[in-house]
Amino acid sequence: MNDTAKQPFVGHFYCVTCYSTYRITIPADLVSRPVVEKRSTKTTSWELGRSLRVPVGGTLQNGHQIAITSRGLFQYNMPPGHSGLPLPFEEVPGIFRGTAITRTSLIVGLFLDRRAAEECYSVSIGKLEESFKPKWWFDTRQVLLTIGTEHPLVVISISQSKFEIPRFLWSESEPLPFVELSKGD
Repeated sequence: MNDTAKQPFVGHFYCVTCYSTYRITIPADLVSRPVVEKRSTKTTSWELGRSLRVPVGGTLQNGHQIAITSRGLFQYNMPPGHSGLPLPFEEVPGIFRGTAITRTSLIVGLFLDRRAAEECYSVSIGKLEESFKPKWWFDTRQVLLTIGTEHPLVVISISQSKFEIPRFLWSESEPLPFVELSKGD
């Protein structure tokens, strides 16, 4: 969790899904809309039978906050009149969540380093049953701890709901379940 004296994270981190890689840019002013840019994809418009909602080089278009959830990464808006830290994605009324263009598929891992994200993407294949593969827990945890649970633009879903991220990935006091890590991928 963020120390109150610590400045909120700004800069880039990477989100790898089983189909795509995204670079998320958190602006230095902590007021402007974060940019979620698709850097690569394994899905083609031919495979889908329609054009991709977000092409490589394109960005997610709706929303001012980012939610990192067990269901994917979302970009969404706060209800009018809301002030203070952003509401968790699951508490925002559906009308402010945007459309399907504002969501990724399930997350394989999160990374601060572009090369680590590219490595993960190169070996990630097939549809996921659940987010956050054990092989990438250390990297994902590093990103989530760096962002913290009190960021003004990025919300980590920590409340008990279908969007909840496992506590061991965002809490410094919770150890990683090494039994799972020893099983490998």
